[in-house]
Amino acid sequence: MSTLFRSLVLCCLLTGFGESLLAQDAVILPRPDRITTAAPVAKKSPMNSASMLTEDGYIRIVYSQPMLRGRQMLGDQVPFGKIWRLGANEATELFTTADLQFGENVLPAGAYSVFAIPAEDNWTLIFNRGLGQWGAYNYEEDQDALRVMVPVTKSDNSYEAFTAFFQGNALNLAWGTTLVAVPVSFKE
Repeated sequence: MSTLFRSLVLCCLLTGFGESLLAQDAVILPRPDRITTAAPVAKKSPMNSASMLTEDGYIRIVYSQPMLRGRQMLGDQVPFGKIWRLGANEATELFTTADLQFGENVLPAGAYSVFAIPAEDNWTLIFNRGLGQWGAYNYEEDQDALRVMVPVTKSDNSYEAFTAFFQGNALNLAWGTTLVAVPVSFKE
């Protein structure tokens, strides 16, 4: 191939006009100025997390925050008596560096998906070994590590977004005026 022809082919490739000059099985790499990236779109249910660090261990919960947006969520959009991903989008996940004590029950240190079965007066929280789940569509009960029943109370505050936060020795789950305070401590 002559130097002039090589230069012409290289010029065509660099300017994006030479794709047809290449052999059929050649790989065409995109030019950096032709790569488009969409602007980030704000999620309707953004990710959030809460954590607690003590001298005995560390807990972190990662979840997506669905919003009320004028809707009745608990008992309607999130039906009572059915498994719920405890948030939106991906299933909520909890990570702990030490064994957790829930009353008489112990959850070994590790990572878990967290689901709930909400009811008007109590919620059953489910800590499941199946990680990386989208929603509760692939939930498998035989992967449950622990189930804990917790009473529902009413909050003085109203939470537009589903919110998880640690306060004192409790993991609090709040949405609208519903508050579920899950007593939690590190096993001694």
